[in-house]
Amino acid sequence: YRLLDAEVSFHRALPSVGETIRYDIRIAKFIRQGSTWVFEVHYENPGRAANIVDNSGLELLLTPNLRPYDSSMLTVGHDVSSLHLLPPSQSLFTSVGHCPAQCTGALPQEGITVFAGLPHTHTLGRRVKLRHIRNGAELPTPFQDSYYDFNYQTMRRVEFKMMPGDHVIMECGYDTTSRLTYTRGGLSVSDEMCMMFLHYYPATSLAHCVSKLPLKNILLAMGVTLWPVSSSTKQLGLRIRSPVRYQNLTLSDYLAVVLPGDMDAAKRLQEANLHHSQQAECYDFGKEKIIAVSSTCACDNRDHDISRASV
Repeated sequence: YRLLDAEVSFHRALPSVGETIRYDIRIAKFIRQGSTWVFEVHYENPGRAANIVDNSGLELLLTPNLRPYDSSMLTVGHDVSSLHLLPPSQSLFTSVGHCPAQCTGALPQEGITVFAGLPHTHTLGRRVKLRHIRNGAELPTPFQDSYYDFNYQTMRRVEFKMMPGDHVIMECGYDTTSRLTYTRGGLSVSDEMCMMFLHYYPATSLAHCVSKLPLKNILLAMGVTLWPVSSSTKQLGLRIRSPVRYQNLTLSDYLAVVLPGDMDAAKRLQEANLHHSQQAECYDFGKEKIIAVSSTCACDNRDHDISRASV
């Protein structure tokens, strides 16, 4: 669930075994509808089961004494897009999302302190890792879970200092051996995501920092080109121009019917995810202000993967 517009004394949910952790930080900068504070809960019921009753709730602790810091949340990872593609029959396929220096440059000079985080994929996710780059050198890994379980999603202990100009990389590993066709990115549990929700203080305007492969890089990996789209043809959708044998097939049909059997395309797509340029975008809450848009991310995988962080 996501809590919107409340000022609370925040207690981290479900600590790890042996931990007792309390964060006394005021949560601010959320959305309010008139005089109503909104508590938003997301439900997923893919089996359409009936008569399910939810009795969950939330305790709000209000105080007249302001806390030393306002906390906030920063979302990092791969953009939620239908062009986030996972090929089928892969025991491990890795997606990567960048939050580059152009975006973290909006942070205050003294930086921010991350104190918790919630990693998030859907049912195919098996591994998640958050990487931290500063001045071209990789710092100690802030968070890694090599046995990620979609059914056990909880706030984790993630503690590190993020400074202006730092580069954060989110990596997600998936097992798609249960799928016969390509899995796309999206909000449904049958789609996939690769994100981490970082809780930090002091609060800043930076709320969302994600990246994705440009369409041209995806098409190169798929081995196809598309017909140009004009006002008179846009209703036909994206259609294959080459190879000739697939000409005029829609890109969606190509993904569903042709590409699943092309293991070389799966290898090229993995190479593109790990090493090719990406488009990064970052903005504030409500996307009212675009903080930065980075058109390229030089992602040569040499030098122990560290150069993937240069932009």
